Amino acid sequence: MRISQKITLGFGGTTALLLVCAGSGVLGLRRLGDSVAKLSGPAWDTADGAMETTIGIQADMLVIEQVLDDRDENSETRLQAARAMSDEAATRLANAGLLPEDDVAQFRGLERRRAAAVAKLLRAQTEFTEARAELDRQIERCMAVGEVLEGIGDQAVEGLEKDPQREVSWSNGLEPLWTAADGGMECSIGMLTQIHFLHVLAGSTDPGATLAEIRKAQSFHEEAMGPMLATGRFDLPLPAELGSGGTLADAYRAAVTAFGSSREQYIRATVARRESKAEYERASSDLLEFLGGFEERADAVVDEESASIQTTRTSLLILMTTVSIASLGLAIAAAWWILHSTSRPLRALANA
Repeated sequence: MRISQKITLGFGGTTALLLVCAGSGVLGLRRLGDSVAKLSGPAWDTADGAMETTIGIQADMLVIEQVLDDRDENSETRLQAARAMSDEAATRLANAGLLPEDDVAQFRGLERRRAAAVAKLLRAQTEFTEARAELDRQIERCMAVGEVLEGIGDQAVEGLEKDPQREVSWSNGLEPLWTAADGGMECSIGMLTQIHFLHVLAGSTDPGATLAEIRKAQSFHEEAMGPMLATGRFDLPLPAELGSGGTLADAYRAAVTAFGSSREQYIRATVARRESKAEYERASSDLLEFLGGFEERADAVVDEESASIQTTRTSLLILMTTVSIASLGLAIAAAWWILHSTSRPLRALANA
Protein backbone atom coordinates (compact mmCIF):
# COMPACT_ATOMS: atom_id res chain seq x y z
CA MET A 1 0.00 0.00 0.00
CA ARG A 2 1.39 3.36 -0.90
CA ILE A 3 2.25 5.84 1.86
CA SER A 4 -0.35 8.37 0.67
CA GLN A 5 -3.05 5.70 0.87
CA LYS A 6 -1.99 4.76 4.39
CA ILE A 7 -2.09 8.44 5.51
CA THR A 8 -5.48 8.90 3.88
CA LEU A 9 -6.82 5.75 5.52
CA GLY A 10 -5.58 6.79 8.97
CA PHE A 11 -6.98 10.32 8.83
CA GLY A 12 -10.19 9.00 7.20
CA GLY A 13 -10.82 6.63 10.11
CA THR A 14 -10.14 9.40 12.64
CA THR A 15 -12.50 11.75 10.77
CA ALA A 16 -15.20 9.07 10.70
CA LEU A 17 -14.99 8.64 14.48
CA LEU A 18 -15.13 12.38 14.97
CA LEU A 19 -18.23 12.53 12.77
CA VAL A 20 -19.82 9.75 14.83
CA CYS A 21 -18.98 11.73 17.96
CA ALA A 22 -20.50 14.91 16.51
CA GLY A 23 -23.57 13.06 15.24
CA SER A 24 -24.21 11.43 18.59
CA GLY A 25 -23.88 14.85 20.22
CA VAL A 26 -26.42 16.39 17.85
CA LEU A 27 -28.80 13.44 18.34
CA GLY A 28 -28.45 13.65 22.12
CA LEU A 29 -29.03 17.39 22.14
CA ARG A 30 -32.15 16.94 20.02
CA ARG A 31 -33.51 14.33 22.43
CA LEU A 32 -32.69 16.56 25.36
CA GLY A 33 -34.42 19.46 23.61
CA ASP A 34 -37.56 17.39 23.04
CA SER A 35 -37.62 16.29 26.67
CA VAL A 36 -37.08 19.83 27.95
CA ALA A 37 -39.79 21.14 25.58
CA LYS A 38 -42.24 18.57 26.91
CA LEU A 39 -41.15 19.21 30.47
CA SER A 40 -41.54 22.98 30.19
CA GLY A 41 -44.66 22.79 27.99
CA PRO A 42 -47.56 20.32 28.39
CA ALA A 43 -46.25 18.61 31.53
CA TRP A 44 -45.58 21.92 33.26
CA ASP A 45 -48.87 23.48 32.16
CA THR A 46 -50.77 20.41 33.42
CA ALA A 47 -48.99 20.14 36.78
CA ASP A 48 -48.82 23.88 37.42
CA GLY A 49 -52.34 24.42 36.07
CA ALA A 50 -53.75 21.75 38.40
CA MET A 51 -51.86 23.19 41.36
CA GLU A 52 -52.87 26.81 40.70
CA THR A 53 -56.48 25.79 40.01
CA THR A 54 -56.49 24.01 43.38
CA ILE A 55 -55.02 27.08 45.09
CA GLY A 56 -57.61 29.33 43.43
CA ILE A 57 -60.48 27.06 44.50
CA GLN A 58 -59.16 26.89 48.06
CA ALA A 59 -58.87 30.70 48.16
CA ASP A 60 -62.44 30.87 46.84
CA MET A 61 -63.58 28.48 49.57
CA LEU A 62 -61.89 30.56 52.26
CA VAL A 63 -63.70 33.70 51.11
CA ILE A 64 -67.03 31.84 50.97
CA GLU A 65 -66.48 30.52 54.50
CA GLN A 66 -65.90 34.08 55.68
CA VAL A 67 -69.04 35.22 53.84
CA LEU A 68 -71.06 32.55 55.63
CA ASP A 69 -69.62 33.74 58.95
CA ASP A 70 -70.25 37.43 58.12
CA ARG A 71 -66.52 38.14 58.44
CA ASP A 72 -65.71 39.51 54.98
CA GLU A 73 -66.69 42.99 53.83
CA ASN A 74 -64.84 42.74 50.48
CA SER A 75 -66.08 39.30 49.53
CA GLU A 76 -67.06 40.15 45.95
CA THR A 77 -63.62 41.54 45.09
CA ARG A 78 -61.80 38.63 46.68
CA LEU A 79 -64.09 36.08 45.04
CA GLN A 80 -63.45 37.61 41.63
CA ALA A 81 -59.68 37.52 42.19
CA ALA A 82 -59.74 33.86 43.28
CA ARG A 83 -61.98 32.88 40.35
CA ALA A 84 -59.78 34.73 37.84
CA MET A 85 -56.76 32.82 39.12
CA SER A 86 -58.45 29.42 39.02
CA ASP A 87 -60.08 30.10 35.60
CA GLU A 88 -56.76 31.08 34.00
CA ALA A 89 -55.00 28.06 35.49
CA ALA A 90 -57.85 25.74 34.49
CA THR A 91 -57.64 26.99 30.89
CA ARG A 92 -53.91 26.24 30.77
CA LEU A 93 -54.58 22.83 32.26
CA ALA A 94 -57.28 21.98 29.71
CA ASN A 95 -55.28 23.31 26.74
CA ALA A 96 -52.01 21.58 27.67
CA GLY A 97 -52.95 18.57 25.55
CA LEU A 98 -51.43 16.08 27.96
CA LEU A 99 -54.72 14.73 29.31
CA PRO A 100 -57.33 12.68 27.40
CA GLU A 101 -60.32 14.62 26.08
CA ASP A 102 -62.68 12.56 28.24
CA ASP A 103 -60.80 13.63 31.37
CA VAL A 104 -60.85 17.27 30.30
CA ALA A 105 -64.60 17.03 29.62
CA GLN A 106 -65.16 15.48 33.06
CA PHE A 107 -63.06 18.22 34.64
CA ARG A 108 -65.11 20.91 32.90
CA GLY A 109 -68.31 19.21 34.06
CA LEU A 110 -67.13 19.16 37.68
CA GLU A 111 -66.09 22.79 37.32
CA ARG A 112 -69.57 23.82 36.07
CA ARG A 113 -71.23 21.78 38.82
CA ARG A 114 -69.19 23.56 41.49
CA ALA A 115 -69.84 26.99 39.95
CA ALA A 116 -73.59 26.30 40.06
CA ALA A 117 -73.31 25.12 43.68
CA VAL A 118 -71.40 28.28 44.64
CA ALA A 119 -74.02 30.51 43.01
CA LYS A 120 -76.81 28.61 44.75
CA LEU A 121 -75.05 28.86 48.13
CA LEU A 122 -74.47 32.61 47.79
CA ARG A 123 -78.16 33.12 46.91
CA ALA A 124 -79.13 31.02 49.93
CA GLN A 125 -76.77 33.09 52.08
CA THR A 126 -78.37 36.33 50.87
CA GLU A 127 -81.86 34.98 51.63
CA PHE A 128 -80.64 33.76 55.04
CA THR A 129 -79.17 37.17 55.87
CA GLU A 130 -82.40 38.93 54.88
CA ALA A 131 -84.52 36.45 56.85
CA ARG A 132 -82.29 36.86 59.91
CA ALA A 133 -82.54 40.66 59.72
CA GLU A 134 -86.35 40.45 59.49
CA LEU A 135 -86.42 37.99 62.39
CA ASP A 136 -84.33 40.36 64.50
CA ARG A 137 -86.76 43.21 63.76
CA GLN A 138 -89.76 41.12 64.79
CA ILE A 139 -87.99 39.86 67.90
CA GLU A 140 -87.30 43.45 68.91
CA ARG A 141 -90.98 44.37 68.43
CA CYS A 142 -92.21 41.28 70.28
CA MET A 143 -89.89 41.86 73.21
CA ALA A 144 -90.83 45.54 73.46
CA VAL A 145 -94.57 44.78 73.61
CA GLY A 146 -93.96 41.74 75.83
CA GLU A 147 -92.06 43.75 78.42
CA VAL A 148 -94.96 46.19 78.80
CA LEU A 149 -97.42 43.32 78.94
CA GLU A 150 -95.38 41.46 81.58
CA GLY A 151 -95.12 44.62 83.65
CA ILE A 152 -98.89 45.03 83.68
CA GLY A 153 -99.28 41.40 84.72
CA ASP A 154 -96.85 41.88 87.59
CA GLN A 155 -98.71 44.99 88.70
CA ALA A 156 -101.84 42.90 89.15
CA VAL A 157 -100.16 40.73 91.76
CA GLU A 158 -98.31 43.65 93.32
CA GLY A 159 -101.71 45.25 93.91
CA LEU A 160 -102.50 42.46 96.37
CA GLU A 161 -99.35 43.27 98.32
CA LYS A 162 -100.49 46.87 98.67
CA ASP A 163 -103.90 45.77 99.99
CA PRO A 164 -103.17 42.84 102.31
CA GLN A 165 -106.57 43.17 104.01
CA ARG A 166 -108.44 42.47 100.82
CA GLU A 167 -110.25 39.17 100.85
CA VAL A 168 -109.59 37.17 97.71
CA SER A 169 -109.90 33.58 96.64
CA TRP A 170 -108.95 31.63 93.55
CA SER A 171 -112.52 31.70 92.28
CA ASN A 172 -113.09 35.26 93.38
CA GLY A 173 -110.55 37.30 91.41
CA LEU A 174 -107.24 35.60 92.16
CA GLU A 175 -107.24 33.26 89.17
CA PRO A 176 -107.25 35.99 86.46
CA LEU A 177 -104.65 37.99 88.37
CA TRP A 178 -102.37 34.98 88.65
CA THR A 179 -103.03 33.93 85.06
CA ALA A 180 -102.12 37.41 83.82
CA ALA A 181 -98.93 37.64 85.88
CA ASP A 182 -97.78 34.02 85.37
CA GLY A 183 -98.78 34.12 81.70
CA GLY A 184 -96.60 37.19 81.12
CA MET A 185 -93.64 35.48 82.69
CA GLU A 186 -94.20 32.23 80.78
CA CYS A 187 -94.65 34.11 77.50
CA SER A 188 -91.27 35.75 78.06
CA ILE A 189 -89.70 32.37 78.81
CA GLY A 190 -91.26 30.81 75.72
CA MET A 191 -90.18 33.69 73.51
CA LEU A 192 -86.60 33.80 74.83
CA THR A 193 -86.27 30.04 74.47
CA GLN A 194 -87.38 30.22 70.85
CA ILE A 195 -84.91 33.04 70.18
CA HIS A 196 -82.08 31.07 71.75
CA PHE A 197 -82.65 27.94 69.70
CA LEU A 198 -83.26 29.96 66.53
CA HIS A 199 -79.78 31.41 66.93
CA VAL A 200 -78.38 27.94 67.65
CA LEU A 201 -80.07 26.45 64.56
CA ALA A 202 -77.71 28.02 62.00
CA GLY A 203 -74.64 26.24 63.37
CA SER A 204 -76.26 23.25 65.03
CA THR A 205 -74.72 19.83 64.49
CA ASP A 206 -78.17 18.31 65.11
CA PRO A 207 -80.69 20.63 63.43
CA GLY A 208 -83.53 18.16 63.93
CA ALA A 209 -83.13 18.26 67.72
CA THR A 210 -82.75 22.05 67.68
CA LEU A 211 -85.90 22.46 65.60
CA ALA A 212 -87.76 20.20 68.04
CA GLU A 213 -86.72 22.54 70.88
CA ILE A 214 -88.00 25.53 68.92
CA ARG A 215 -91.38 23.83 68.38
CA LYS A 216 -91.57 22.90 72.07
CA ALA A 217 -90.90 26.51 73.10
CA GLN A 218 -93.40 27.72 70.49
CA SER A 219 -96.12 25.50 71.95
CA PHE A 220 -95.23 26.59 75.49
CA HIS A 221 -95.55 30.25 74.46
CA GLU A 222 -98.88 29.74 72.68
CA GLU A 223 -100.33 27.82 75.62
CA ALA A 224 -99.35 30.63 77.98
CA MET A 225 -100.46 33.49 75.69
CA GLY A 226 -104.05 32.33 75.11
CA PRO A 227 -105.27 32.24 78.74
CA MET A 228 -103.22 35.33 79.61
CA LEU A 229 -104.85 37.52 76.99
CA ALA A 230 -108.25 35.97 77.70
CA THR A 231 -108.22 37.54 81.19
CA GLY A 232 -109.00 40.90 79.57
CA ARG A 233 -106.45 42.70 81.74
CA PHE A 234 -104.44 43.64 78.62
CA ASP A 235 -107.32 45.14 76.67
CA LEU A 236 -105.81 48.53 77.39
CA PRO A 237 -105.00 51.33 74.99
CA LEU A 238 -101.63 50.81 73.32
CA PRO A 239 -98.92 52.95 74.95
CA ALA A 240 -97.68 55.78 72.74
CA GLU A 241 -94.10 54.43 72.64
CA LEU A 242 -95.40 51.24 70.97
CA GLY A 243 -97.56 52.93 68.36
CA SER A 244 -101.12 54.12 68.09
CA GLY A 245 -104.54 52.52 67.71
CA GLY A 246 -105.84 49.25 69.11
CA THR A 247 -105.17 47.61 72.43
CA LEU A 248 -102.04 46.22 74.01
CA ALA A 249 -103.44 42.71 73.58
CA ASP A 250 -104.05 43.31 69.86
CA ALA A 251 -100.51 44.69 69.47
CA TYR A 252 -99.05 41.62 71.16
CA ARG A 253 -101.08 39.24 69.02
CA ALA A 254 -99.95 41.08 65.88
CA ALA A 255 -96.31 41.08 67.05
CA VAL A 256 -96.41 37.35 67.78
CA THR A 257 -98.01 36.64 64.40
CA ALA A 258 -95.34 38.68 62.60
CA PHE A 259 -92.65 36.98 64.66
CA GLY A 260 -94.09 33.57 63.77
CA SER A 261 -94.01 34.41 60.07
CA SER A 262 -90.41 35.65 60.24
CA ARG A 263 -89.46 32.62 62.34
CA GLU A 264 -90.73 30.19 59.71
CA GLN A 265 -89.03 32.13 56.93
CA TYR A 266 -85.78 32.09 58.91
CA ILE A 267 -86.08 28.33 59.49
CA ARG A 268 -86.65 27.70 55.78
CA ALA A 269 -83.73 29.95 54.84
CA THR A 270 -81.49 28.22 57.38
CA VAL A 271 -82.40 24.76 56.10
CA ALA A 272 -81.91 25.88 52.49
CA ARG A 273 -78.51 27.36 53.31
CA ARG A 274 -77.46 24.17 55.11
CA GLU A 275 -78.48 22.03 52.14
CA SER A 276 -76.79 24.39 49.66
CA LYS A 277 -73.62 24.38 51.73
CA ALA A 278 -73.55 20.57 51.82
CA GLU A 279 -74.02 20.46 48.02
CA TYR A 280 -71.28 23.06 47.57
CA GLU A 281 -68.88 21.14 49.83
CA ARG A 282 -69.50 17.90 47.89
CA ALA A 283 -68.93 19.65 44.55
CA SER A 284 -65.75 21.31 45.82
CA SER A 285 -64.43 18.06 47.28
CA ASP A 286 -65.09 16.13 44.05
CA LEU A 287 -63.36 18.78 41.94
CA LEU A 288 -60.34 19.03 44.25
CA GLU A 289 -60.02 15.25 44.34
CA PHE A 290 -60.14 15.11 40.53
CA LEU A 291 -57.55 17.88 40.29
CA GLY A 292 -55.35 15.94 42.69
CA GLY A 293 -55.39 13.06 40.22
CA PHE A 294 -54.45 15.45 37.39
CA GLU A 295 -51.56 16.80 39.38
CA GLU A 296 -50.30 13.33 40.25
CA ARG A 297 -50.37 12.27 36.59
CA ALA A 298 -48.61 15.44 35.49
CA ASP A 299 -46.00 14.98 38.21
CA ALA A 300 -45.48 11.42 36.96
CA VAL A 301 -44.84 12.77 33.46
CA VAL A 302 -42.42 15.35 34.87
CA ASP A 303 -40.59 12.60 36.76
CA GLU A 304 -40.55 10.43 33.64
CA GLU A 305 -39.13 13.20 31.47
CA SER A 306 -36.60 14.14 34.15
CA ALA A 307 -35.46 10.52 34.26
CA SER A 308 -35.33 10.47 30.44
CA ILE A 309 -33.15 13.60 30.43
CA GLN A 310 -30.81 12.05 32.96
CA THR A 311 -30.64 8.81 30.94
CA THR A 312 -29.97 10.69 27.70
CA ARG A 313 -27.30 12.77 29.40
CA THR A 314 -25.57 9.68 30.79
CA SER A 315 -25.81 7.80 27.49
CA LEU A 316 -24.52 10.79 25.56
CA LEU A 317 -21.62 11.23 27.96
CA ILE A 318 -20.66 7.54 27.71
CA LEU A 319 -20.93 7.56 23.91
CA MET A 320 -18.92 10.72 23.42
CA THR A 321 -16.27 9.56 25.90
CA THR A 322 -16.02 6.19 24.18
CA VAL A 323 -15.81 7.74 20.71
CA SER A 324 -13.29 10.30 21.89
CA ILE A 325 -11.07 7.61 23.43
CA ALA A 326 -11.44 5.49 20.30
CA SER A 327 -10.60 8.47 18.11
CA LEU A 328 -7.55 9.25 20.24
CA GLY A 329 -6.46 5.61 20.11
CA LEU A 330 -6.99 5.46 16.39
CA ALA A 331 -5.08 8.69 15.87
CA ILE A 332 -2.16 7.35 17.92
CA ALA A 333 -2.26 4.04 16.07
CA ALA A 334 -2.50 5.77 12.71
CA ALA A 335 0.39 8.07 13.58
CA TRP A 336 2.53 5.10 14.65
CA TRP A 337 1.54 3.14 11.56
CA ILE A 338 2.30 6.02 9.23
CA LEU A 339 5.59 6.76 10.98
CA HIS A 340 6.61 3.10 10.92
CA SER A 341 5.53 2.71 7.29
CA THR A 342 7.49 5.74 6.11
CA SER A 343 10.57 5.24 8.27
CA ARG A 344 11.37 1.75 6.96
CA PRO A 345 11.73 2.76 3.30
CA LEU A 346 13.74 5.80 4.30
CA ARG A 347 16.11 3.71 6.43
CA ALA A 348 16.45 1.19 3.61
CA LEU A 349 17.21 4.00 1.18
CA ALA A 350 19.77 5.51 3.57
CA ASN A 351 21.53 2.16 4.01
CA ALA A 352 21.70 1.45 0.26
